[in-house]
Amino acid sequence: MIAPLKWNYVASEYPKEIGEPYTHYNNNGWRYLLYTSGAIVFVMSILRITVIRLQETPKHLLGEGKDTELVENFQAMATRYNRPCSISLEMLTACGEISSAHGKSRFSISELTIHLRGLFATKKIGLSTLLIWLSWTLIGLAYPLFYVFLSSYLATRGAEFGNISTYDTWRK
Repeated sequence: MIAPLKWNYVASEYPKEIGEPYTHYNNNGWRYLLYTSGAIVFVMSILRITVIRLQETPKHLLGEGKDTELVENFQAMATRYNRPCSISLEMLTACGEISSAHGKSRFSISELTIHLRGLFATKKIGLSTLLIWLSWTLIGLAYPLFYVFLSSYLATRGAEFGNISTYDTWRK
């Protein structure tokens, strides 16, 4: 979605001639791209809050001990999809109280250690976790650096680019 915007804004706003100085007036394409991308994200986040209503999952409600809301959500889903739902609050309380594995606060150290402990539960899972983190770290570094330095690397190896316009430079 951003690539066509980049092609339109950046290529049209760069200096037209090689050697032409970069000034505020002929180098606004990246600014327009940032403003447009920010506006798109802002509008989508407002729509997410106002239009798209997400309900808490039954698993979360059960883990938090919100049995009344859980039963209400089940009954609402059953009504919406024309299905019977025989679960009641008395049935849940008869099963006993759920003790949560989570900490007192969502942002506490104990909550973080609960989640990290699962990633390193065994030696094999811990090694897998570290290798995945390392892979994504290297991908995150290598991918942008490859494209940033590709043209200068090729130029040092004798590649001749000729007189390439900004249209050709930014269209990919």
